[in-house]
Amino acid sequence: MKYAIILIGLFLSNLLYPQEIEIAEISHHETFINTIGEDNKSIEINLKIDFSKKNLDGFKIKDNFDSLNPILNPRLIFITNGDEIIFDTKVVSNVSKTAISFEISPISNELVSLFTNGTSDIYIKVDDDILFEVWKDNLKTTLKTLKVTKVQIKKHTHSKSFLTDEMAEELINSKGGEIFLTQNKFDFGIVPSDQATSGKTELNASFSYRTRYSFLKSDFPIYFSADGLISTNSRDSLNYISVYPINYKFFGGVNEFIGQIGFEGNQIFSNYRISGDFYWNSIIPNIVNLTFGENRLRLKPVIKAGVKFYKELKNNRPVEINNNEFSNQVFVDYYYYIPIHKIYSLILDGSVFHDFNLKVNPDKKTMFNYSAVLGIDIPKTDFKTIFKYSKGENGITYEKNDYYMIGLMIDAFELN
Repeated sequence: MKYAIILIGLFLSNLLYPQEIEIAEISHHETFINTIGEDNKSIEINLKIDFSKKNLDGFKIKDNFDSLNPILNPRLIFITNGDEIIFDTKVVSNVSKTAISFEISPISNELVSLFTNGTSDIYIKVDDDILFEVWKDNLKTTLKTLKVTKVQIKKHTHSKSFLTDEMAEELINSKGGEIFLTQNKFDFGIVPSDQATSGKTELNASFSYRTRYSFLKSDFPIYFSADGLISTNSRDSLNYISVYPINYKFFGGVNEFIGQIGFEGNQIFSNYRISGDFYWNSIIPNIVNLTFGENRLRLKPVIKAGVKFYKELKNNRPVEINNNEFSNQVFVDYYYYIPIHKIYSLILDGSVFHDFNLKVNPDKKTMFNYSAVLGIDIPKTDFKTIFKYSKGENGITYEKNDYYMIGLMIDAFELN
C-alpha cells in the first residue's frame, strides 16, 4: 500500500511537471501604462524572458499561473522614509507571451506621487518562486516548466522609477494633472472652548475635493469640485460650503485655466449665491527645503489667481441694504505642502480677495484668510496629528474669526 501511494504521487507529479524545472533567464524589464478609461488605468511591469537559447527557441508562455502558483501574494513595494508602502499586484503573462507581467491597478494619487518623485526604492516582492509552463506551436507534448525565483524578481525590478518622463506626465494628466494632487485634502479636529466663538468645545472639519465624472471619457475636461469648512457650531463666522458641479479645464499641465459654475454659502445658508469663476492655476518651483536630507515627497507650491462673478440669492446684511447683489471679485489663492525632517510637515493655505461692489464691501477693503498646519506623521497610517491655526475673513460672508485646532489630517496625495 505504501509503495502504491508513492507511485501515485510520482504519477501525479509527472502530470503536473512533465519536465525538469529550469530557472528562466530574464533579459530586461519593460514598463507600459494604460490610461484609457476611468476604471481601467493600470501600470504593467514586464520581466522579459530570454527565449534566445536553443532549447527554448520558438517557445512561448502558457497562461496557467493560478494553478501553478497558489501562494505568490505579489506586491509592489516602495521604500520611503525607511518604511514600506505596499500596493497589491496581479501576475499574468503579457500579450506576446514572452514576459511575466505584474499589473498594478487601480492607480491612486498616492501611487502616482510615489512613482513620479524619483526618490523611493521600488521593487516587486513575491512569497514564492513563480512557476510557468512554456510550449511550442501549441503542442502539449512540448511543454516545459520554468521558474523565476524571488531573488531574480527583486533584482530585476529594483529601481528608482519605472516610468519615463513622458509616461509620468501622461499618468499625471490622466488623473487630472499635477495640480490635482494638491486639491484633495481633509482635516478634522477639536476647537477648544477658549478658542471657539460659542464658548463651547467644537468639532471642526475642512475639506477640498476634485474628481472627474466616471461616466465621461478620461480625457474629457469636465469634472466636479467642492470645498468647505464646517463645524458643530453651524453659525461660526468662518464656516462655508462651495460646490461646483461644472468645472471645465480649457488646458492643463503645469498651468491650468479653469472655468467653473456652482453655488457658495455659509453653513446655515443664511447667505448664499450662484458663482461663475475663471482662474489660472500654476505650479511654481519649491521655495524652501526643510527635509534635511530625508527622503520626503516635496509637492510644489500651487498659485491660483482669477475672477469671480456671482449673484446673491440670500444675504445677511442689515435690512436697509439687504437687496441681493450681482458683483465680481478678484482673488489669489496659494497652497504649499512643506515636509520637515522625517515625520513633520507644514501646510500653508490661504487666499487674498477684493470685492468691487460697494454695498457688499463698503470699506473697499482687500480681505484675506489663511491657515497654517503643523503635522506629525502617525506611523503605518495615512494620517497626521495636526495643530492648525486659521485666521481671516470668510470669502462669502466677509465675517472675521480666528481659532486653533488640534486634530487629524489626511494628506492631499493620500486621497484617490
